[in-house]
Amino acid sequence: MLFYYLGYLFKKYRLFEKQISAYALIIMGVIWLYCIVFSHLEMSYCGYNIYPIDVLGAISGCYFTYILCKMINENRYLSNSRMKNIVLLLGKLSLLVLCFHCLEMNTIPWKKIIIKFFGVFDIQVHHYLAAGLIPLCRFTLTALVIYLIPKISFCRRLFSINNI
Repeated sequence: MLFYYLGYLFKKYRLFEKQISAYALIIMGVIWLYCIVFSHLEMSYCGYNIYPIDVLGAISGCYFTYILCKMINENRYLSNSRMKNIVLLLGKLSLLVLCFHCLEMNTIPWKKIIIKFFGVFDIQVHHYLAAGLIPLCRFTLTALVIYLIPKISFCRRLFSINNI
């Protein structure tokens, strides 16, 4: 409910239409990256470890996505580019991404896998290394799923992704 209310406030006070400073964007980016790497920010099931920071991270991520889409749409070079097609594709596949994230985060023990993988090479895994590798592994697996799932006709019908 919090994000619905925040969306209402953003629309009511036209916050998306106001210009934001580069410093504010940098601070938002740092908070977002911190939450991705060191926290357990999971908007898909409302999981927040450090609630105020995680909520700021989620808002920052949403705002960054909005700014990126706006830049692509308004820039005459980017609006006809491959980048626009990628963003449109991700928008079409967002339900698939949500479903897969809910599945993988509840079934795949990423930290144990990373520790076992590095243990094979007798490398001691530092907590920060594991924390950085987990989002990378999750992103890579999600990208692979996004690439493969639409190639299966049943999944295309299930997620309503016909023209990809």
